[in-house]
Formats: sequence, C-alpha cells, structure tokens
Amino acid sequence: MRPYFFLLLFFLPYSLTHADAYKCRNANGKIMISSLPCDEGKVTVSIAPSEHINPASLRDHRADLQRQKNIIAQAQQASTTELTPPAILGQPQKTSGGPDDSETRNRIHACLMKITATSGLSGWSQAQRKVGCYRGTVGLQGECETRITATLGLTSDQESYFRQQCRNLL
Repeated sequence: MRPYFFLLLFFLPYSLTHADAYKCRNANGKIMISSLPCDEGKVTVSIAPSEHINPASLRDHRADLQRQKNIIAQAQQASTTELTPPAILGQPQKTSGGPDDSETRNRIHACLMKITATSGLSGWSQAQRKVGCYRGTVGLQGECETRITATLGLTSDQESYFRQQCRNLL
C-alpha cells in the first residue's frame, strides 16, 4: 500500500496542473467542452493538450503586457496634447530636437504608436505617416530609415522613396 501512496503523491501535482480540454459531441449533436474525457455515448471530437507555462515566463509576459498598456496610455495622453494632425499627414512639426531630446522622443513615440494602433493602413500610408513623425527633427534620419525598412507591404521602389524622404529631413 505504501508504494502506491508515494506513486500517488508523485502524480498528484501533475494532475493539479495538467488540464486537457476535451471536445465531445453527444447523441443529439450538441458539442460540449470539458476537462474530463467524454462519457459513454459521446464522441470525442478533439483533445487539446494543456500547455505548461513556466511561472517566471508568465510573470515576465504579464509585466511586458502591463508595460505595453502603460506605453499605450501615455501615447494616448500625449496624442491629445502633443500630436497634431499635420504630424500624422506628414507635414513638418512645430517642435524640433535631436536624438537626446526627451520631448522629441516622446512625440515621435506617440506618433508611431498612433500609426500602430490604426488598423487597415496600407504600407504606403504607414510609411508616409512614419516619415511625418520624424519631420522637424535633427539627427534621426537613420532611425527613420529603419522604421521605413520595417514597414510591411512596400515594394523596393516605395521603400527607397521613403528612405530618401528620411534622408531629406532637417
């Protein structure tokens, strides 16, 4: 009896953290999802094995999610006070600054976050708006070109055009 007890103790933590999902169809055709195997008279449609998530990894992902939420909240707040429509449309900004100017960095970041949050933009529109985020800045041409290179949906000619636009910044 004692060896079985130790065996039970060995598998108990696994059973508490391991929870497969069973998709069952009963005789009426109704589908049910359960953590228990399908009963008799029900057909197993699929089994989705549970994933083991490392607690440290989960904690890191939650912290990253919170950081991203904070960035979005800051960008939304900044967009109502600092981001003007000309910045979005690619027209020059009223403010200017270099790579070390925190106000310029915050403005660029808010502008880029707004582009990211806008769904349905073509690659051309995204690139045009990204260049607009960098207008009126000094010494950020390389960063602007990197942002253009990372834009999906641009042909090589379009990418070259917008990279040239970045080089023509102040």
